[in-house]
Parts: sequence; C-alpha cells; structure tokens
Amino acid sequence: MTNVTFRPTDEPRAQPRADANHLAALIRDGKPSNARVIDVSQTGVCVETALALSEAEDLVYTSVRMGRRPAIVIWCENGVAGLAFTDDIARLAEARGQPAARHWLSVLRKN
Repeated sequence: MTNVTFRPTDEPRAQPRADANHLAALIRDGKPSNARVIDVSQTGVCVETALALSEAEDLVYTSVRMGRRPAIVIWCENGVAGLAFTDDIARLAEARGQPAARHWLSVLRKN
C-alpha cells in the first residue's frame, strides 16, 4: 500500500477530519478486506484499500474504534477511497447541516 496522507481537492471539507493510521475492515458481499484508515470525521472516512471500489457502492466499514457502520463509496482513486456513513449517526450530523451520504450521492449523480 502507498503512503497517502490526503486527497487533494478544490472543494472545502464539510467536516473536520482527524488524521488516523489504524486498521479497519471493509465488508462487501459478506467478505471482509483490510483497509488502513487515513482520516475520519463524523460523517465519513478516508481509507487505503486493495479493493477495486466503485462510486456509489454500498459496503460496511468496521473498526475497533468506531464499530460497524454502513457506508457508501463517494470517490475512489489509486487505492484510496472516501466513504460516507449512511447510519443514524451520519443522519443526525446531516440534520445539523453537515453534508452526509445523501448530499454526496446527489453530487455523484450530477456528474
């Protein structure tokens, strides 16, 4: 795996990120795959993974620190992916005006 510390973007981040460097698992079709967490926020996580992911793909993110959380792939590039959580915690953040999965899905569908 590469040593990625950020994903360049022209858009400001909607949520503050906390840098991280721990292992998690991405579960797709019931099969877990290791991932390294790069950063995390209330509504999502950036991971490095060997999985070939597709935008708008549903999966489950699980880690010792955050437990098991359903997520959707927002972007993926060169083994690094941005995931938005789709659970009640993310929906509460969205209700407080913080963009979550539904916002990012609408952005994906426009492109």
